[in-house]
Amino acid sequence: MEAITITGSHSSDEISSVLGEAIKSQTDFAHARFRRFQAECRIFEEKYGLSSERFAEKFDAGELGDDEHWFDWYAVNKGRQLWGKKYQILKELNWTT
Repeated sequence: MEAITITGSHSSDEISSVLGEAIKSQTDFAHARFRRFQAECRIFEEKYGLSSERFAEKFDAGELGDDEHWFDWYAVNKGRQLWGKKYQILKELNWTT
């Protein structure tokens, strides 16, 4: 794990406070993005009667063709996975001030 190096004359309390706020802000942002992509995935899932996981398997296997809506769902599903992972990492950070 990499270490954070801090230069300047700020107190430990000031630094901890700012870092805590930044982590909370980014955690909230990642969660909001994840929820947005998750909601968009649900729209596709309801429309096509497939889970996003099953869709990804079929899409990756080339079973669905090249229609634009499949690529839209693929992008939304990737966004859901990316922001879900970021949210998980951020919410597992233990930052005490």
